[in-house]
Amino acid sequence: MKKIISLLLFLFAVATALAQKQERPLVQFTGIVHNADSASVIVPYVSIVNTSYKGQVSQSNYKGYFSFVVHEQDTIRFSSVGYATAYFVIPSNLVSKSYTVKVLLKPQIITLPV
Repeated sequence: MKKIISLLLFLFAVATALAQKQERPLVQFTGIVHNADSASVIVPYVSIVNTSYKGQVSQSNYKGYFSFVVHEQDTIRFSSVGYATAYFVIPSNLVSKSYTVKVLLKPQIITLPV
């Protein structure tokens, strides 16, 4: 009887260890948001959402700069009033644990009905 209980406890421990999800490596994600039509125009106060990790929200500053920690293969959404929403996926197997990008947002003009 003791052997059966010991075997069941061992199997439970092994199943629990195997069921744990592997954590993806962390990456320091930084960049500047620019207008796609003119790279010299910076887009300030862009809303940045990590859609892969609990909806983590961040925002670029008045110079379009942002920096925060993400996991590899996370999907990041960039949105701002007057611009089309852009998505960016963090690559996997990065050599360094930091990743810098230049995000280009395309201006979006919407004509309202009269």
